[in-house]
Amino acid sequence: MGAAQTDASITRWKSESRELLVFDEDEASGNDKVHKYDLVPATFFISADSKNVQLSEPKISVRFDSASYLKYSKGSIFTNSRAIITYDRSDPQVTETAQHIYDAQNNPDITIPTKLGKKIPGAPSSTPLHRVFYDTALRVANRNAAKVACQSRWPGYGWNGKDCDECPFSSTAEGASVGDYSARALDSKDNQKAGSQLASWYSDERILDGDAFYVEVK
Repeated sequence: MGAAQTDASITRWKSESRELLVFDEDEASGNDKVHKYDLVPATFFISADSKNVQLSEPKISVRFDSASYLKYSKGSIFTNSRAIITYDRSDPQVTETAQHIYDAQNNPDITIPTKLGKKIPGAPSSTPLHRVFYDTALRVANRNAAKVACQSRWPGYGWNGKDCDECPFSSTAEGASVGDYSARALDSKDNQKAGSQLASWYSDERILDGDAFYVEVK
């Protein structure tokens, strides 16, 4: 990628309030056609007495992709910060799901299936989760493992307006078929609303297959 340069007066910057950066595109990688760039902005001020001042800024990492399974099939994000989805236990639409995630992260020993020393990842203070999209078999295996635990503890839960919720999510590489997890029969509407929020967040934040993220519960 070549350097982009823009020369303009302060008056012009104020009037336009924008900059156009042009990138020389390299070969895209993977199914999602990912391009990654590191930008190091630098601003030069030229004074009347010919004294030049350079202001350097921290490196900015940018990723471009063409993931067809997101709402917008082409887009870009800044990758310097951690991706975190937040659920609120005071939100009446997802109260049960948020509480389940909170318990899994903070009181794993009381969750189902019972296991001493259980450690469930995903909290901002813990290890991250990683989205799974292309490995359909793994997502199915995660759901099935959780359902076995739900059926054992809450027989016939599906006939009582309940869904089997799992933490970590079935759409992650750390799901129920892989390591420590919690399963709980929850109100179907609550659980499905939480699921739709996750799907929207994946799309809005451009969380691709394999991307790391965290789950925060208020």
